Amino acid sequence: MARSKRQRKYSFTVNQKKTVQWKQELADKLREQIQHYDRLIVFRFINPRTDLIQDLRKKYRKSKFFMGKNRVLQIALGRSVEEEIDENLHLVSEQLIGQRGILFTNEKVDDLIEFFSSHRVAVHSRPSNLAPFSLTLQPGILEGFTHNQEPFLRKLGLVTRLKVQNAGTGIPELLVPYTVCKKGKRLTANQATLLRLLGYKNAEFRVHLYCVWERQNGAFTAISTKNKIMKLAASDDDDDDDGDVTSDDGISEDEEEVETLDDEDMEE
Repeated sequence: MARSKRQRKYSFTVNQKKTVQWKQELADKLREQIQHYDRLIVFRFINPRTDLIQDLRKKYRKSKFFMGKNRVLQIALGRSVEEEIDENLHLVSEQLIGQRGILFTNEKVDDLIEFFSSHRVAVHSRPSNLAPFSLTLQPGILEGFTHNQEPFLRKLGLVTRLKVQNAGTGIPELLVPYTVCKKGKRLTANQATLLRLLGYKNAEFRVHLYCVWERQNGAFTAISTKNKIMKLAASDDDDDDDGDVTSDDGISEDEEEVETLDDEDMEE
């Protein structure tokens, strides 16, 4: 009897599960990088954009931005004093949470901190970002939009029509007030799209640094942030924040899903 097609299992994803061999190669690659650079820095891209990240890679060609599954990286470095492959690397492992990575570099720490404290690029908000302000559109002509965008505006929820001006093809006109977003609320896909069409760049791409580890002496130093300025933390300086969280990717570290990998998975 022929097998029913309803009983067949279909996979609609192109992503393949990472194998133990892939995880082991990632761990080996990380350990190899440690021997090639003077220091490593734990960092996080805030509001990452591919083109802007590529610009940073070009600027620091002799450095390496390294990202991967957190638990694999933690196991590679060592999660305790007994497991660490070099002095104080278990402290680095503790910092690898959420969407963080490791920057291997020979650049001076002070120069990097100074650059990344001031390096901020305005970008369009994405869905799930926190709205930094409230915005309501009032009825009237929607300047900057063309007649062929009017159907798309209606799909976004606006009540519009085409108004002919100067015997032209028409300009979209908003008929009733429309609230685009409210301050502190997470943006939906439609809201983020509309803000982009209106030209608002209310998010920032930046790089947040958390700590630095020196290969020469194994020294571990935290990097604190105050008033959006990063600096090497003193022994009694425990304050640390990510700066303007309203322009983050919309997922706080408490909400981020942390990759999990047991020691048994590495040994399979």
